[in-house]
Amino acid sequence: MSALTQLEDQLNDLNALNRASARAIDTFADTSNAISVRANAIIRDVKPWDVAQENIALTFEEMSKAARCYHPPPILPAVLSGKETSPEAVTRCIDYLVYTDDYLASHPPNPYGTNIEAKTEMHLQQIVRITEDLVKTAFINALQRSKVTPGLPLTSRDALSSGAGPGTNRIIRNEAALKGVDQMVQRLGENFNRTDILENDVRQLFQDKLVAAVQAQFDGTYRDEEMGKGQVTARSSLLPVMKHYQRGDHRLLSISQSARALVVDACACLQRYVLTPLEDNYAVADIPTALATTVFDVVYNRAMKLIQLDVSTFANPTKLFVDSRGQGVGLFSIVRYFRDYIFVGLDLLEEFWQWKTLSKQVPGENSDFIDHVDDRVDNFIYQVRELLDAYVNSKGALEKAGLKQFAQSLHRTEWFPSVDCTVHESTTNVLYFHKMLLTSYYGAVRIVLYGSVIGGNADYESSQEVEDYLTRGVMGTVDDLQVVAEAACELQSEVMGKRTHHTKPGSLQLLTSDVRLSVEIFLINNLCFLADNYRREPCFASQLAAQPDPSTVAGGKNGGGGRKGVAPPPPDPPLTRMFDMLESERMRYVDAFGASWEACFPSLTDSADLQSIDPHSDAALRKAQREAVKSWHRRVCANLTQKIHDCKAEAVMDSASRAQLIDVSVTAMHDEFALMESLVHGRVWSSQPLKYMPLSPQEWEVQIRQAF
Repeated sequence: MSALTQLEDQLNDLNALNRASARAIDTFADTSNAISVRANAIIRDVKPWDVAQENIALTFEEMSKAARCYHPPPILPAVLSGKETSPEAVTRCIDYLVYTDDYLASHPPNPYGTNIEAKTEMHLQQIVRITEDLVKTAFINALQRSKVTPGLPLTSRDALSSGAGPGTNRIIRNEAALKGVDQMVQRLGENFNRTDILENDVRQLFQDKLVAAVQAQFDGTYRDEEMGKGQVTARSSLLPVMKHYQRGDHRLLSISQSARALVVDACACLQRYVLTPLEDNYAVADIPTALATTVFDVVYNRAMKLIQLDVSTFANPTKLFVDSRGQGVGLFSIVRYFRDYIFVGLDLLEEFWQWKTLSKQVPGENSDFIDHVDDRVDNFIYQVRELLDAYVNSKGALEKAGLKQFAQSLHRTEWFPSVDCTVHESTTNVLYFHKMLLTSYYGAVRIVLYGSVIGGNADYESSQEVEDYLTRGVMGTVDDLQVVAEAACELQSEVMGKRTHHTKPGSLQLLTSDVRLSVEIFLINNLCFLADNYRREPCFASQLAAQPDPSTVAGGKNGGGGRKGVAPPPPDPPLTRMFDMLESERMRYVDAFGASWEACFPSLTDSADLQSIDPHSDAALRKAQREAVKSWHRRVCANLTQKIHDCKAEAVMDSASRAQLIDVSVTAMHDEFALMESLVHGRVWSSQPLKYMPLSPQEWEVQIRQAF
């Protein structure tokens, strides 16, 4: 039994030992597992050397940022106190304060950092005010004259140089004062969004200086020119004579060119020191446009004042013609000659076209300025068109009764033609006016007459507009000349009927000469003068070069205007319609001159005794019939003698017209004599026919030919 008990004890001990061994194994396993986990964690926490280097660099950088934040630049107190004003120092302090403010705001607060943050906020407000004052002062100094040498030319000025003339004045007098301003402006806009000083103060400063610089040029001399005052010495006994305008002479043109140069300079300055640093921020992008608009309006308003005339005075073209002493409406004097107003307006239009070019080059937001200039230029074109229309509408509007009334009541006879029928002044003046338009202002005239909108057919259509305008002016002048000649003839006839004193045989004055004015020769001379000069002057042929109608050309190419492949007809030479009209009028007056010779022969139907003669009978003429034939020959002789006397004093300038006038005169004379010879039918009407008709028709023909 004891052995069994001992065996059980041993078994129990073995079981206990097994359990202890199992616990030890479990503990070892747990320890091994923990070691493995820790080892893996350690392995994970260990970084590669390049990563470790980066972490070390970041730590150093963070320490450097903190050190920079806690150590302000030594110059900061001097800048804040106003002792140091250099742009470099100011921008350095701004950069420090902005950096410090951003750094402290992005990190957890601490007592020391909170104290620095409070000071930084106060310093920021202070340095913003200082910087704004420095920017404003710099621009003020830049706009004032200085004894220091100006800085180098603005690099951006080259982009605008096409809008200014050479040698023009600059609005920036001391560019050295702006050194570093662009950096301060950039900090104000980027860090603080503070552009009020630029939008208001700097903008107003530039505007005042620009306007003052332009207005200063409108001095007393300019005002005298604008009012038409000339230089007259105290000893002068003559009234001042207005000088004819020459292209480019008006001072407003040079003032406008100077104004454009000032705008170019101001815009280049603003581009470099304001717009570029702020990257064309919307708050400042319209400053150049606003300044350019203000300066442009100063010039534009002066130009409008210059050419705005009261065209209601043109409601009475007859009075204008008399007031101009018969020289035509173009030389009607207001402050200056009327045609000179047109020339000045066309000159200014070309100058405003330079403003249109400049408007597209103004930096920043320039669309408003482009629209503004386009609108004003269109309005100016309308005003110049009114002047051109007033000129051409007054042509052909003379009234015969009005001319006679002014001649009788006011004794204004300067408009009378010369009895030698030379070309009238109004004819030469309209030629000069048209010649000047095409020689010096052709482009501007095309724009005024056609408009500024350029289409596909603009070249052809605008050229046609100019041709139509010239034709209207010329043919209107011809109509006026007819009225002038007829009125002068009637007045001359009235004076001759009342004349009680002797005439002056050599006088060319209409009312004192014994030569009767020939309306036909006067008109023919003027018509030939116009036709010859409009053909001969190169400006009319070169500027109005024959151009095909685009619709005709297109129709010929596409087969729409005729057979496919057929070339369009060649274009008519310039002013063809006008030349045809002048030639038609010339032939009409040639025929009328022949009719005037017929008027020298009394009508055979005016006398009852002449009507009673039977041209087919051989019976002798009765006494009353013979007396009627004698009277007819006597009157014909007197009329032909006077007519030939008149023709000798009258000059026909065109050889072809002279030959035609001789032919129609001789033909009319022979025809009328033939009628009388046919009526008399060889019967005796006087025992002394030479007493009543000293010359035969052939001898009269010789006299007529010699008269011309």
